[in-house]
Amino acid sequence: MQNQRARCRTAVRWAVVCLSMLGCLNDGSAFAGVFTDLSVTELSEKRLCLFAGQEISDISTRVIASDVLEIDLPDCTFAGGPKIVLAPHAKIKFLRINQIGRQPDIVRVAAVFEPGLTFVPKLENRRLILDQIGETTKRPLVAPLKPIPLPPKKEFAPEKPAGYVAEKLQEPITLKVQEPVPSKPREFVVPEKAVEPVPERPRDIVQIAPPRAAPEMPRAAISAAERDFLDQKVSIQFEQQELTTILDALAQKFGLRVFADGGVKGKYTVHAVDMPLREVLKNLLLQKNFQYTLRGKDLTVISLGQHADRVARELLFKDLGLKDALQTLSKMMNVNLIIHEAVTDKSVNFYVENLSLDELLELLISTNGLVMKPHNENTYIIMAKEEAKTFGNKQYRTFKLVNAKPAEVISMITGSKSLSEKIDTANMAVNDRINALSVYETPENLDLIAKVIENVDEKLKQAVIEVKLLEVNRSFTRELGIDLNSGNGVNVNVPDITRIPTSYALGARLVMLENEGKAKVLSSPKIRAVHNKKATINIGKKIPVPYFRYEVASTTYLGYVPQTYKEYRDLDTGIQLDVTPEISHDNEISLDINLKIDEVVKINDDGQPTRDSRSTHSYIRVQDGETVVLGGLITSQNTTDTSSPALINKIPLLKRLTSKTKNVKSDVEMIMLVTPRLVNLDEADEQTAEKAELVVQTRN
Repeated sequence: MQNQRARCRTAVRWAVVCLSMLGCLNDGSAFAGVFTDLSVTELSEKRLCLFAGQEISDISTRVIASDVLEIDLPDCTFAGGPKIVLAPHAKIKFLRINQIGRQPDIVRVAAVFEPGLTFVPKLENRRLILDQIGETTKRPLVAPLKPIPLPPKKEFAPEKPAGYVAEKLQEPITLKVQEPVPSKPREFVVPEKAVEPVPERPRDIVQIAPPRAAPEMPRAAISAAERDFLDQKVSIQFEQQELTTILDALAQKFGLRVFADGGVKGKYTVHAVDMPLREVLKNLLLQKNFQYTLRGKDLTVISLGQHADRVARELLFKDLGLKDALQTLSKMMNVNLIIHEAVTDKSVNFYVENLSLDELLELLISTNGLVMKPHNENTYIIMAKEEAKTFGNKQYRTFKLVNAKPAEVISMITGSKSLSEKIDTANMAVNDRINALSVYETPENLDLIAKVIENVDEKLKQAVIEVKLLEVNRSFTRELGIDLNSGNGVNVNVPDITRIPTSYALGARLVMLENEGKAKVLSSPKIRAVHNKKATINIGKKIPVPYFRYEVASTTYLGYVPQTYKEYRDLDTGIQLDVTPEISHDNEISLDINLKIDEVVKINDDGQPTRDSRSTHSYIRVQDGETVVLGGLITSQNTTDTSSPALINKIPLLKRLTSKTKNVKSDVEMIMLVTPRLVNLDEADEQTAEKAELVVQTRN
C-alpha cells in the first residue's frame, strides 16, 4: 500500500512539472520563466518595490542582520550565474541574485541596505514590496511567509540562544532550526534558535563554569573591555567533535554571533578546565591553521590558505577594524604585513566573490588611502601616502641631462597622479648652468626617476627645410607640372621622390620659365630646425617712412601756434617665413608654416603708406625628401608692352612713329615649394639613414 502511494505521489509531481512547463497551470506556472527585471522602484518615502516587471508567486525570507535580508523566489530562474547590482537605490548598498535550486526553481536575492535602515518584505498583487520600519519597531527574525517546499530532514534540535548568526563566506557552516526552514548546502540559514546539524548529539557534552555577564562592546579596535572578555574562564570537553559543534557551544556560553567560512570544519578533541577563553581559541583555532577576530559579540573564523594566490570565492567583512582585516589577510596569504603607527584604524565593510587575495589586499589598501612598501620578499609595510614619501633611507643623486630640461622631468612627475603620490618634488633642485637635476630620495624612488629621465631625455631630430618662393603668371602654372585647380593641387607631377630627387625636373622647368619671363624666383632660403622648435626666415628691407608730429610752440593773442616736426619710422617689408617641424618616430614630418609678404605700394603726402600684404598658414604632413607645393596668393599686375618692327626700332625717330603700345593686365600667383630633409639621424634608424645617404649621393 505504501509503495502504491509513493508511486502515486511521484506521478502527480511529474504531472505538475509537465503542466507547468507547458504553461497549463493558472497559479505558479504563470510566474515561471527567466528572471530578468533587476530594477528597484520607489513607491513612497518608506516603501520600495523590487523587480516591478516580474510577477512573483511566493517568497521566503531570512534576516541575516539588521540591514541584511535574504529573499527566496520559487518558480523563477536566473541565467548567467551570480550577479551583483551595486546601489540600485539610494537606500540599498547592493543586491546579489543567484539561482540556488532546480526542480523546483529557486532564485535567491540577498539585499544589503544602508546602515540604520531595516525593511520587511511582503507580497502585494504578486509584487515584492519592502516596507521600511523604524529603529524601535520590533519585527520577527523570519517573516511569516510560506516556506519553500524542500525535502524535510529529521534532526535533533537542542535549544540555543537567539542572536547566533552563521554568515556565508566561502563555504558556510550549515546550522539547522527546530522548525523546518528552507535550506541548501553552501547557503546562509538564520533561524530564531540556531542548532548544530550533528545527529543524536549528547545534550550535556559541554561542562562550563557559571556564566559571567559580559559588558556591551563598542565597535572599535581591540579595547580593554574585549581583552577582559577573552580572559574569562571556561571549562569545556569534546572528543572528536566537529569544529562547528565546539563553536556552537562557545556561542551559547558567551552569547556570541559566529561568522565562519566553508573551510572551518574538521573533528577535534578539546579538554579545558578553568582556562581563559583566549587560550581555548588559540589552541583550537590559531594552532590548527584558522584565524579569528573578535569585534564586540561577533566572532569571525576564517580558514587560512597555503598560497598567496588563493582565491576568495566569497568573503564578507562587516564592521571589522581595518587593522584586523589586514591582519586576517596577512595570515591567509602567509606574508608579513607591518602596519605603520600613523595608520588610523577604522571600520571596513566589503563583500567580494572570486577575487584573489593579492587583488583583495591591493583593493583594501588603495580604497583606504594607504600604500604598501616592500621590505623583503615576504614582508611589507603598510603606511599612509604622506608617510610613504618620507619613509626609508634617502640618498642624494644628481642626474645630468643631455637633451631634456630639468623642468620637463619635474612636469612629467607632477602630471602623473601615481608618480606624484610616490615622489615628492620638494626634494628636487634644478641647476640650469649644467642642465642637471639633483634629487634627495629613497633608492626605490631614485630608480623610478632614472626611468622617467631615460624616457624623456631623448635626442631631438632635426630637418633641413628648403623653400622656394615663386611668382608665376597663372596662365603658365601648368608648365611647371602644377595643377592648383584640381583636388590634388599640392602635389608635384614628377617621378617617385623617394628614389629620384625632384629638383632636376622641377629645376629645369623653373629655369626655362624664368628665362622666358614667365616666372620669377622671389627667394630660395634653406633653414635647419629642431623637432617642435620654430625657425624664422626674414627676407626684405626697412623703408624709412616720414610722418609729421604737431606740438604747440607758443601762444599769441590770436591763439595757439602749432609747430610741425617731421620724423621717420622704419617699415618692415619683404618676406617672413615661420616653420615649426614635428618629426614622428616613423620619420614623417609635420610642418606648421606661416608665410607673410608685405610690400609698400605708395606713400601719400602726409607720410601714410599704402601696404600690400599677403599671408598664408598651412599645416602639412610629408615624407622625408618629399616636395609640397602651396599656392593661392594671387595679385593683379598692369604692364605696358611696346613693340615696333625689327629694323626700324633701331632708328629713334622711326621707332617712335612705328611703335605700338599695349596695356596688359595679368594675374600673378605666388607659389611656395617646400622640401624637408632629415639630418643627424640616429644609428638605430638604419633604413631611413641609408635612404637619406642615397639621395645625397644621387644629387652629387
